[in-house]
Amino acid sequence: MEMTEQLAAFEKNRQYLIDNRDILRKAYGEKCIAIVDKNVVDSDKDKFGLAKRMYQKFPDNFVFMSTIEDAVNPKTVAMESPESAKRAD
Repeated sequence: MEMTEQLAAFEKNRQYLIDNRDILRKAYGEKCIAIVDKNVVDSDKDKFGLAKRMYQKFPDNFVFMSTIEDAVNPKTVAMESPESAKRAD
């Protein structure tokens, strides 16, 4: 899957989660949800365990994984790149 297809799949599945957040919140609460082609395929409180299962189950597919809160209110984190950190030394 090319990068543009991955970005389109990401946004399609994120939007599905946002559009259905009330229903999904009742069913999954604060769990991390895995979505493929606008279908919830798994969920878990342990996002790393969920990711491991998804990589095994869908090795060639893009799987969107997020909590409802993180999808609705994404966080931005600013980090210094390793290259600029090297230049500062």
